[in-house]
Amino acid sequence: MKNFLSKILLNKNLALTLWCKSKQRTMKYNELHKLLSRMGCRDTGRQRGGHPLWFSPITGNYFKTSNHGSEEVKPGTLKSILRDAGVK
Repeated sequence: MKNFLSKILLNKNLALTLWCKSKQRTMKYNELHKLLSRMGCRDTGRQRGGHPLWFSPITGNYFKTSNHGSEEVKPGTLKSILRDAGVK
């Protein structure tokens, strides 16, 4: 269990670093999904209201993103998703 928690903390630090870099530019949904995967979140394969449902091991909660692919994520939406994922 201790090893698992340290892995999550390392992934969270990596995600925070990537997120800080993303504040200087916009992020696309594809990039956001890669970031979420790197920090340990997983796509559940289910949908809620037509949006992919993700699970965060950091918060233990489910949250949804959008599946717009190469569209840019609006800053407020990005902040909300990262907060729900436990990054910020």
